[in-house]
Amino acid sequence: MKTFVSGTYKTVHSGEEIEYKAFFPEHINRPFVVQDQSTIMLLEEATRLLGELNAYSRLVPDI
Repeated sequence: MKTFVSGTYKTVHSGEEIEYKAFFPEHINRPFVVQDQSTIMLLEEATRLLGELNAYSRLVPDI
């Protein structure tokens, strides 16, 4: 994975005065193999927290 580029930042213009940078991720086009136990644990925790965030997002009304 040393040659893998996760994405690029691009400057986006919205009108004359508004400018921001956006991150555009690349697709993972090869098998994603993780053998490090600490990385696997972090991925599992991130998955769980994303599930919790999704549950809360369903409770908050659209404004």
